[in-house]
Order: sequence, then structure tokens, then C-alpha cells
Amino acid sequence: ESNTTDTDGDGNADYDDTDADGDSAGTDDSDDGGADQGLEDADGDGIPNYLDADNGDGSGTDVTGSGDSDGDGISDAEECPDGVQCPDTDGDGVPDYADPNDCGGVVIASTGMTSTATATCEYDGWTYYSDPNDPTKLLFAIDHTPAGGNTNPFTAEVLITVSDNSTNALGVFSAVDQATQEGNFKMGRYWNVNVLSGSLNGPVNVKFYYEEEELNAARTMAQDFANAASPVLNVSDPIWYKLDGVTMHPDSMTATGITEGDVVDFGNLTPKVESGITYVQMDGVTSFSGGGATFRSSPTAPVLPVELRSFDGVADGCKVNLNWLTDSEVNFSHFEIEWSGDGRDFRSIGEVESRGGNLVNVYKFQDKNSKQDSYYRLKMVDFDGAFEYSKVIFVSTKCKIDYPIKVYPNPVVNEFGAVISLDFYALNSETKVVITDFNGSVVMRVSTATEREWNTLRLDVSDLPSGVYSVIISGIESTSRFIVAE
Repeated sequence: ESNTTDTDGDGNADYDDTDADGDSAGTDDSDDGGADQGLEDADGDGIPNYLDADNGDGSGTDVTGSGDSDGDGISDAEECPDGVQCPDTDGDGVPDYADPNDCGGVVIASTGMTSTATATCEYDGWTYYSDPNDPTKLLFAIDHTPAGGNTNPFTAEVLITVSDNSTNALGVFSAVDQATQEGNFKMGRYWNVNVLSGSLNGPVNVKFYYEEEELNAARTMAQDFANAASPVLNVSDPIWYKLDGVTMHPDSMTATGITEGDVVDFGNLTPKVESGITYVQMDGVTSFSGGGATFRSSPTAPVLPVELRSFDGVADGCKVNLNWLTDSEVNFSHFEIEWSGDGRDFRSIGEVESRGGNLVNVYKFQDKNSKQDSYYRLKMVDFDGAFEYSKVIFVSTKCKIDYPIKVYPNPVVNEFGAVISLDFYALNSETKVVITDFNGSVVMRVSTATEREWNTLRLDVSDLPSGVYSVIISGIESTSRFIVAE
């Protein structure tokens, strides 16, 4: 079957024409001897011929269509053959070849060197900065124009410096004063941003990616210094900070603080995860320079409400068993267990009361409603309401749960004010809905507030031409098709 044949000469190729022979006799080949193509589905897989690269018996006789979403000269059917799992780097349900917003993947900048990153692409309002030698390796991100913030255009380069041994004590930058029993222990990874053109007229936001082991190395060194003192010193939470208008470098510190310029203290930021990489988001950055994370050991550093020794999770069928140990709990109230489907948007799924004391305590919690991919963290709350977060852990259950998407009415008549309703299950408080046409090209994107349950969304589709469309919901495996009819 040809992708370009136009039997009735109406300008629509047969594969996309519900009346290919021009007899106005119907929408399939049952009424006129097989001339019409329309929505014929030779292999009965629910995919019309013109969308399907394989009729199910391996012969590949279904019409594949002529879509080329990325304009690279390779048809969509060749980019993503039937039965092949196509790459979807940003996890929005749209394959990379058809996704104009796909940027690549977040990676960790290499150790023992300074990596220079330049602006590569934009996604969800963020400008991602990548390795110039490989634009698919994203190292840093800046929201140039957050709500209520900067509106000026600017260009920048990002320098990410990592010590040779950033995941152990040898790579931690430190300064101590034994006489005053003060110590400052800086993580072996830090960043600097140089503005190349333009300027800021308001704050921006940044994402700084790092290894958990790097932060833990600085924490361990601070705790070792504290334990060696008599009496034992206090150790602070991680202090995320940036310098104001000056370049960050390893020597810009003393035992009691940072010495270079003014310091903007972001405190103990909540770690998040993107593409499996941990990061913190620093909001309200009003000028560029550099920053990182440090721990303070001193007699007056804030005391942690709890000392968490370990935290992990193990899949048990379609459930997840969470386990954690503490070394001490002083004036400590409880743990809140938080879950996320994407590593960024967390919600509480349970609470465990503190047992208290200075002995090792073992805790367990089972998430009986886990999804295929789940992220967890602990919110550790003191009696006075102060809290800190644990690291984020990822657990995959390999348990595929299908949440069907219901679209109605289907088909929907193409007329002014035409509306469809979507019934779907959401995994997060914000869900992205993507609609693609028969070529796989995105024709509509919507972000909507949702609950972790069944939701209903109404969409105006009166601007869509007649044809077959697919609905993709972020975070779930299902897709659904609907028809816009004349």
C-alpha cells in the first residue's frame, strides 16, 4: 500500500482518508469492495493502519503513514517501530523523537576537574546547561524568569568544580580551630556562574546536582571532629549557601564561616531527584557568583533532633518495605514518611512515633499502595516543630499497574465548544496531560492540579481538526485514543 496514493483526488492520501474512492459510502472497506482505508485496523490491535508499522504477524503490511515529527528525514514509524520501547528522556510520555521539549538527561559533572557548561535547551521553564562536548549531558539548570522574578534576558556559563576525592574525607574542604573547638567542612563539589551578557533585574532559581556520598563525606568529617572533642560538639544540618558577587573557591572559609564577600544562607534545603540524580533548588538568587554546602561543628551549632544511621527500601511484590535505624533521638517527636512518583513532588503517606533514647532504634514501614517507580524520604520532626529531611531513596517494584484512561464522548464532533472529559488516576499533586496527533506530534499540553486518586479533567478540543488523537498522562503506563469527527 502506498503512503502517497490519493484515489479520489481530494488532496488526502488514502491512508488518511475515510472515503478514499470518493463514493461517500462509509468509513471502512466493507461497503465498497475494499477501496477505502480510513480507520481500518488490519491486525485488530486498536491502532489504525496509518498509525501501525506492523500488522501483528511480522509482515509489516499495515500502512505506516508519513509522519516525521522531528524533521530528520526518518519517518516516525522507523524512529519507533511497533513493539519497541522508545526513549523518553524527560518522562512525559512523548518519545524523544516527537518531543520538542526533550533536552537529554541530567548527569553528574566529573570529579577532579572543573566542567564548563553552556545553555542547551529549555524545558518546563528551566534553561539547562550541558557539557559542550555532549549536549545531551545536562549538568546544571537555571530558571531565568521565575514568577515575580527576573525579566531581563541574559546568557551565562556555569563552572562546576569537583575535588579528586569528593566522596570521602580526602576530598572535603575543611578549616578547624582546635583552641575554640570550631570546624567548617565544605562538600567537595561547588559551582560558579558567570554572566556573559545581559543582567538580572530580579531573582532567579537554580538547580545544583550532586552525589549523596559527597554530602555524606562532609557530614562524616564534621561528626568525627565533633566526637573527638570533650565535651562532644554539636553538628549542624547541611548549610546550603552562595556567595554574593564573588567567585567561590576552596579556600574561601575559616573554622567559623565563609570569608569571601557576603554569604546568602539557604539553610537546610530539601533534596529532590531528577532523572535519578539528587539536587537542591536554590530560589531567590539575586546575583551570580558561586555556592555549595557546608557543615559546622561547634559548641553552639544547632543540635540535630535525630541521628539517622541508615534508610533503605526493598520491594515486596507490589509493596515496598521501608527500614531505618537511628543512633539517638533527643527531644524528638516523630517521622513522617513521604512518597513521590517523580522525586520532586512529595506527599505524606504515614507517620511513625519516636521511641526516644540514645540507643539504636529500628523502624519499619510498609507502603501497601506502591507504584512501579517510587521515591521515599523521611521528614524527621522535633517536639518544637523543627524538622529535617533524610536522603531520597528510589525503589522499583517491577509491578506494572495499569490505570486506564477513559475519554468521553468518543468520538467527539468537531464544532465550536467541543469538549472531552478525561477520567484518570494521578500519582502527584500536579499532572501533565499530553495530546498527540496521528504523527505523534504534540498538539496540546496541559498541567493540572490533581489528587493521588481518580480525577476528571475537561478539555476544549474545538480547535483540533478531525482525526485520531492519543492522550498521555504523566506517571502512568496507559494511553487512550479518541476521534474528532466532522
